Amino acid sequence: MEFVSVLAAAVVIWIIGAIWYGVASKPWMAASGVTAEQAAAMNKVIYLASFIVFIFLAGFMRYVWARMGVASVSEGLVMGACVGAFFGVPWMAVNNMYTGRPIMLTVIDGAYAVMGLAAGGAVLVLV
Repeated sequence: MEFVSVLAAAVVIWIIGAIWYGVASKPWMAASGVTAEQAAAMNKVIYLASFIVFIFLAGFMRYVWARMGVASVSEGLVMGACVGAFFGVPWMAVNNMYTGRPIMLTVIDGAYAVMGLAAGGAVLVLV
């Protein structure tokens, strides 16, 4: 049953990313320096690789949830948002600072980390 919840959480995280970057595509491209042509030409392997990464991430979150006794959807949601806000966003911010990227890139990518992991964290408890 745990693998099903991990897989479901990874799917939800991935779908939220597809929606988020569809909505925020123009500001993200401007902040990241990626043109529409470059975005369209991105290797489709990247999408598969990102899904595999989300399986590992959701699997680790599932382990942490079990160790911490996270049992309700609201706890999973809050814990997932905290993972995004307090692990994901700071890491992105440091990487973007060192590479001279605009803060807007951290805001866009960080918002996805918080939203995606919050939803994924809730799914881990729900499924």
